[in-house]
Amino acid sequence: MTFLKMEITPEIFEIAIARAANLPSYRLNFKQYLQDKGGEIQAKLEGTIGEVVVETWLKANNIWFEDDRSNHTHDYSLNNDTLEVKTKVRTVPPSLGYECSIPEYTMDMQTANMYAFVSLTQIENKHLSLEKYPEAYIVGVISKQRFRSVARHFKKGDVDSSNNFTFKKSCFNVFINQMTSPVEFPELYKRVRSKFCVS
Repeated sequence: MTFLKMEITPEIFEIAIARAANLPSYRLNFKQYLQDKGGEIQAKLEGTIGEVVVETWLKANNIWFEDDRSNHTHDYSLNNDTLEVKTKVRTVPPSLGYECSIPEYTMDMQTANMYAFVSLTQIENKHLSLEKYPEAYIVGVISKQRFRSVARHFKKGDVDSSNNFTFKKSCFNVFINQMTSPVEFPELYKRVRSKFCVS
């Protein structure tokens, strides 16, 4: 399985920070610890960088999409499919053995039938700027149906015995190697879509 690495260019960063600045206040967010420290803009920015990265990837692969982020139920429409982008910040590049999470409270609220997961590299001790986020990796795409079938459920306060991580919120986790590679996904998706298109 191959990740798709993307440099965070000034253009990507500028689009993302403009979006983040225009987002309304979060009433509830998985990154509550950032908000509690007065860093709500950081939580928003990390999410919007992931969105712009995925948009760039879709455009590069000639996959049509419509921006539905204002609906709050999914981020994008792809023909008859809906896609939600999930971004996780890490200080190191991702590995196949790493996991991706979706907070439990969003599973019913968000109705997308596909998820794209992004790993955003963060340089610690850097102020909020382009230098803080040098690169991102699209690590995988997975249908909601498959996600539900393979995900591990953790409740708030549970400890993951594989890494001793204590969960601050209830969530569902899947391993990166359980998803479709972003390198393979575009052609697979186009092939499946073509079966339902009338020439």
